[in-house]
Amino acid sequence: MSLLYCLLIAALLCQFPKFIQHNRIALYTLATIITTVVTIYELIRLITGYQLEGFVRELERAVSHGVLSIAFFIPVMFAGALNNRWSYTRRLKSIRSPLAIIASILMLAHGLVYLVRFLVRVSSMLSSDEATILRKTIYLGYSLIGIVAFVLMIPLFITSFRKVRSRIGGPKWRKIQRWAYLFYLLTYLHVLLILIMDKDTDWLRLMLYTGIFGSYTILRLMKYRETNAVGQPGRAKGLGAVE
Repeated sequence: MSLLYCLLIAALLCQFPKFIQHNRIALYTLATIITTVVTIYELIRLITGYQLEGFVRELERAVSHGVLSIAFFIPVMFAGALNNRWSYTRRLKSIRSPLAIIASILMLAHGLVYLVRFLVRVSSMLSSDEATILRKTIYLGYSLIGIVAFVLMIPLFITSFRKVRSRIGGPKWRKIQRWAYLFYLLTYLHVLLILIMDKDTDWLRLMLYTGIFGSYTILRLMKYRETNAVGQPGRAKGLGAVE
């Protein structure tokens, strides 16, 4: 399942902010069930080689590859980059925390599964004579970047919950959430290197990811400059920030 289809799912859910707010616990539970099932299946597949087929396989791949999670992170990102005066921006900000939590839960499947794959594969990959030094370097690079991004996501994920945010206090929470910018950057670099490593590089996907993350960066910098220009210090826009 491509990023476009996953974005459609996320965009459709974003049209119902009240539904998300009122049913966020149920949505967290659903995301947890999906993550658990996908993680167990991937571990079984790693051992037995068993493969799903059809639409179910594509949906499972969207979760295990982190595509569905990224699709939910994108509105979280843009909520902090779009004009505050737009009604759509206010709608996104009202559900930013729940979306971030759902995205983080779904990303757990990708992170856990591919951490295991990395530990199993890294020694044989680096010692292989078939892979070139460049491919080995890229593989090691995107794997380590992904691991760092995954570890970085954990405190951002935990502090997106309201109770945690209220306990640690606003200043400390904003300080932690500033690391979200690095998380977004590492996520893009991780995807970029994966796509580059493919034998047949999918340039359409590469341009899509670059366009999305590039647009976010430009809009965020423009908003930061505009905010400072009127004498209002910019606030941190982390994974679960709600203004």
